[in-house]
Amino acid sequence: MKYYYSESLSIENFDGFHLLQDHRGTNYKSPWDDFGYIITFKLYYVTEKKKRKLGSLKLLIKDIEDSSLFFKEHGKPLEPKFFEITDILNIDNIVSIGEDVDLYKKLIPCLAKVRLKIY
Repeated sequence: MKYYYSESLSIENFDGFHLLQDHRGTNYKSPWDDFGYIITFKLYYVTEKKKRKLGSLKLLIKDIEDSSLFFKEHGKPLEPKFFEITDILNIDNIVSIGEDVDLYKKLIPCLAKVRLKIY
């Protein structure tokens, strides 16, 4: 499964999980600032050119104040506004938490589908 940082809601061409900053698709011009940390994202799942919003989460990277800048700097650019971040997600320096239990309820079936495709 692949993971992406995306700056556009037009994500249907890239199967996998997409992180978009929380202000994308809203009337806000900038992302939420948590006391100097820009770490709030919306999580989408794309399969067979269909996207599904799973919910919002906080994603904090050790020694980084703006997670999106880290993704843009270290991710693999695919097209303007799309970066593959699969290889830079490392449990030694990244922690995340969903903002709502519904995120996990929606995430579990997606992970089960991924697991079935692998086996």
